Amino acid sequence: DNAVADYEKVMVLDDTYFTAYYNRGLCFYNQKNYQNALRDFNTTLARQSDYKLGYYNRGNTHLRLKNYQKALADYDEAARLGYQ
Repeated sequence: DNAVADYEKVMVLDDTYFTAYYNRGLCFYNQKNYQNALRDFNTTLARQSDYKLGYYNRGNTHLRLKNYQKALADYDEAARLGYQ
């Protein structure tokens, strides 16, 4: 929870800093808060559309939410961008 609060402070200072959204998304994912993780990974990718880790972890989140087609599409995009 402290990490989430820290990332939120960064977002207040610079809401274009996509890494803060990505890292907060990872925190939410690890807390099994998949809806909030998905929101943050979506924001990450809206700000940095070629971020392969964003696609990979959004794919993981879709998988947890049983959105299998969306998960596969995100994994494909991550691979296209060079994620191995």
